[in-house]
Amino acid sequence: MFKKIIIAVGILVIILIIGGVVFIKYEKGKFHTENRSDIKVVNLSQPLDSKTIVFETERVVISFGLNDFETNLRQWIKKHPNINSDQELLSFIEEQSKSKDKIEISNATRELQSRIEYRVADLLKTGKYTLYDKSKNVYLNKIKVETYGYTCGPLCGSGGRKYILPDDNTVFFQVMDWIS
Repeated sequence: MFKKIIIAVGILVIILIIGGVVFIKYEKGKFHTENRSDIKVVNLSQPLDSKTIVFETERVVISFGLNDFETNLRQWIKKHPNINSDQELLSFIEEQSKSKDKIEISNATRELQSRIEYRVADLLKTGKYTLYDKSKNVYLNKIKVETYGYTCGPLCGSGGRKYILPDDNTVFFQVMDWIS
């Protein structure tokens, strides 16, 4: 009886090995790794608004015009009306702008941070803002934006955007747009 079990297990292992080899040989074209990347240079121009939205990271300070930020957020809400935290962010910005000319959004509540990050990411592509490099004590006049994607098979990969300082290729901000 024990001999029969060992023979059955041995046959099963051989079948699994042969099946794996056949699968890899004939299906490997469906499971390939692919990296995509597109890098564009964005020229910056100072916003015209008297009121600003300020977002600060460890490396940079970004100042957007209040109107540009609110317009971007309203357009997003119009396309995606069911994301409550976006409406909360708009209410926060509107309330702050009543009494302040400079609205700091880097330290907003944790619930609003992920929504802020995607609005900042969208606005960074427009070039309508000032960007101050804290480590070099200078305002920059351009950045690089890299849109990337990595796939390693069906339901396997990720993609997003990186915002890069052109002089030293430092990523100063990034967002992940998709993952599977």
